[in-house]
Amino acid sequence: MPLQDFTYIKVEPGRGLYTWNDYNNDDIQDLLEFELSPFPDQATFIRILLPRQVFLKTYQNKLSQQLNLNFINWNKAEQAWKRFASHFYNQTSLVIDRSVLREGNDLNFNIFKNSPDDLGLNANLRNSLFFNRGKQYYTNNYTFLNTSANNVLITGNQSNETTSHSFNFWHKIKESWLLDSQYILSNQKSDVENTPDRNFTIKGNEFTPKISYLFSGQSSVSISYTFLNKENTLAGAEKLNQQKLTAAFRLGNQQNATITGAFDWFENEFEGNSFSPIAYQLLNGLQPGTNFTWNLLAQKKITKFLEVNLNCSGRKTEISKTIHSGSVQLRAFF
Repeated sequence: MPLQDFTYIKVEPGRGLYTWNDYNNDDIQDLLEFELSPFPDQATFIRILLPRQVFLKTYQNKLSQQLNLNFINWNKAEQAWKRFASHFYNQTSLVIDRSVLREGNDLNFNIFKNSPDDLGLNANLRNSLFFNRGKQYYTNNYTFLNTSANNVLITGNQSNETTSHSFNFWHKIKESWLLDSQYILSNQKSDVENTPDRNFTIKGNEFTPKISYLFSGQSSVSISYTFLNKENTLAGAEKLNQQKLTAAFRLGNQQNATITGAFDWFENEFEGNSFSPIAYQLLNGLQPGTNFTWNLLAQKKITKFLEVNLNCSGRKTEISKTIHSGSVQLRAFF
């Protein structure tokens, strides 16, 4: 594998993926000052991999496995415990992709063992347990997720680990009202070599109740409220208490036309330096205080082979003017 080098190139707004934040105010675009942008008007940079002549010998092991347990065929069984078990569905998936430095002729096939010689790691463990899956009748879901990533870049070793527990509930009332709630308990760690201001351990709690009214066809309106608490347990001790209110709608018809939209109100109570890499992670590009965001997407199938999309979005904070952005896309299917 190459000792990967990269740089960032500026492009037109909306064409890129990254934004630049000059955290140290030196007007120099340091590689670790670029962040993934949640807003299209700030997405003005792309990352370009540079050719390298230095390569490292590695072992690469990859494991991918998925296990599904479905007891739906027991729904008419005579035994009561089988009929109860038929309400459950479980899905487990495991993916591990590890690259280890190869020295001499020693073979290393232990994909589960962490080693100082690790040069790259992408691991994902996910388990979802459903009750009444897909029925929207007292439907419950618990999902455990653990992801790990480790990469060797020109800026040094970077490792990230995220663990989350997600609880979801859905229930439809009289074919028109849908109740939905979600609770997420998360823990996110980041360790970047030689860059202490990008090291953090964030613990979070998020609760979102939601109610939707379903019209006939593909149309619906919904309103939801989110309370979010996140805290960095390392030296900076940054903390965020966020309230979010969302109103959304979807309009669809039989002529292959769809309009979706959402309006969000945020109230962010933030403690710490709001202009830092950790604050950017916590606030997701927003600012302390009151924030508003909105988006509108219209899709229309013109012919069997042509589709046009119109996308409008915007945001407003206490310290900035209202920002609007939009795009038009014409897609052809061959």
